[in-house]
Amino acid sequence: MKTGLKQQKKRFLVCDLQSLESVNGCQRTAEGVWEGVPILSAMGVGLYAVDLTRNTCEMSDAMNRLRIRQAFSLILGAECTIEEALAEFARSKGITAEAFCRQAIFVSCVPGVLRSLPTRHVFPVGVSDRSDVRPDFFEAGAHDVIERFDALTDFFV
Repeated sequence: MKTGLKQQKKRFLVCDLQSLESVNGCQRTAEGVWEGVPILSAMGVGLYAVDLTRNTCEMSDAMNRLRIRQAFSLILGAECTIEEALAEFARSKGITAEAFCRQAIFVSCVPGVLRSLPTRHVFPVGVSDRSDVRPDFFEAGAHDVIERFDALTDFFV
């Protein structure tokens, strides 16, 4: 984990829903999701999800199948951009989008999603169990790449 994170307290985790459902394109639940989501929730981390390929209803159904929907404060689908989703997550907390982003980690299993983040204030993290794609995440702007979703708990201690 890079040292810049320790200097800024993070309170929110925004998940690209693909990072909850797959690792490197394989349609399976990412390692550590079932362990990590309840721990993060118990730690008081605000959990949010976004997906640019499915609408909010489809996302909600997928999260219900994974038995993790109730842990997430808000989920938004392809009806909005990532920038609009971040602004809506901020509104739900009664803070500005910039303030929300400064306190947020954005996790994705797709380097291109990290590359498309509209703000430099969000702390991007890649999740992949393949060492050969780690450079792609760093090239896309990731501050770190983790192998398992539950490793995210280390970012909030």
